Amino acid sequence: MERFAHLVLDLEDANETEDKLGLVTEYFSKQCGEDAAWALKLLLDRPTKKLVNAKRLKEAAFHASGLPEWLFERSMADVGDIAEVAALVLEPPVRGTQPRMKLAQW
Repeated sequence: MERFAHLVLDLEDANETEDKLGLVTEYFSKQCGEDAAWALKLLLDRPTKKLVNAKRLKEAAFHASGLPEWLFERSMADVGDIAEVAALVLEPPVRGTQPRMKLAQW
């Protein structure tokens, strides 16, 4: 999964088509069939249906943040986007504490 995440970030940073093709070629030359298939699907498909709606995301972020409800609501009012609020109020994951999973496992 980390390799795919790095590929996506690198593709966003690349300006030239040739650079993007090089990144994709390098990625696919190093992936197993199952991960390569998922990467291809994710890169080519339209976005899938939302798995989590905004209300559930807001509830989960609030509970995980440990903030008082008034402060979380004030943050929502000021920022206006639940994904951005969640990114701001939640602790970032500590690198290396999550088990490394392949893209196909995700």
